[in-house]
Amino acid sequence: MARKETVHEILGMIIETNSLPNEEKAECLDAILIKTEKLKIYLRLACDLKIISPGLLGKTASEIETIGTQIGAWKGWAQSIKTGR
Repeated sequence: MARKETVHEILGMIIETNSLPNEEKAECLDAILIKTEKLKIYLRLACDLKIISPGLLGKTASEIETIGTQIGAWKGWAQSIKTGR
C-alpha cells in the first residue's frame, strides 16, 4: 500500500517519543496524533477509489483508532508530568 511509509513514520515517532524526557513527550505526541488522522484520511480515500475494500478500511480504521486512544492517554499522562498535576 502506498501509505506504508506513513505507518513506519508513526512507529518511528512513537519509538523516538518514548526515548525523550517525560517533560518533552506531549508535543511529540500531538504530532503523532496528527499523523494518525492523516493516515485515516488516506485510507478513506483509498477505499473511495476502490484500492482497498470497505472491510479492510473498517478493520484498519479500528486499529488506528485504538492507537490514537493509547497515544491520547499517553499525552494526558505526559501533560500531567509537565504541569505537575
